[in-house]
Amino acid sequence: MKNIVTLFLALATLPCFAQNYITAGSIEYEVKANVHAQNEGNEWFDRFKDQIPKFNVNYYKLMFNNNISVYKFDRRGDARRGSWGLSDEENLWYNDFNNHTFVNMMTLEGYLLFDGTQRKIEWKMSPNEQREIAGFNCRLARAILFDSVYVFAYYTDEIAISGGPMNLNGLPGAILGVTVPRLHTSWIATGVTLDPPPAKELVPPTKGKKKTQEEVKTDLASLTKSWGNDSRKWIEQLYWRSFL
Repeated sequence: MKNIVTLFLALATLPCFAQNYITAGSIEYEVKANVHAQNEGNEWFDRFKDQIPKFNVNYYKLMFNNNISVYKFDRRGDARRGSWGLSDEENLWYNDFNNHTFVNMMTLEGYLLFDGTQRKIEWKMSPNEQREIAGFNCRLARAILFDSVYVFAYYTDEIAISGGPMNLNGLPGAILGVTVPRLHTSWIATGVTLDPPPAKELVPPTKGKKKTQEEVKTDLASLTKSWGNDSRKWIEQLYWRSFL
């Protein structure tokens, strides 16, 4: 009888034990942006505002295996219409969590490539604030990036990779939910697939002219001058999103 009880308890805990060791799979995120808020104050946008949907919804995918991840665009929420707001449909974020390095590809008047050491994010944990996302129990953490950009992230320690959308990292598990008020954008996982992604998908990008983050920042500043003050807010948000 004692052996039967022991076996029953062991079997009952197997699902929880397995969840704690998810190391490979794919996470789909619904990315919802308030386009009207992103372009507030832009005179050109204001002329057509009534004809443009308030929210832009797209889907992105995070593929991961053995502490390597690739995050990239998957599909538009509405394939019948164009994508308004910040566009990064051709961008790609590669992260190596073993070596704490990243390689990003972004589009800015052509393809740009930049790499380096992952940013160390000073997260403030709020373990008592929890919510369920895509079937996983998640805890809240907060951080401030770029001196003034607040990031609210929900992570689960049931998926053993310290990453999420873009280059966000440093939490004890996968990030399944993100809100960045200054970007008027949220990232929420809609599903998790446990099949390991093909090895060919988990390679760093090589396409593009190599630049440093400071050089990209300088390029964006020069665009502000050539495109005018109406573009300042949009370009600032583009920089934040590219380097999150």
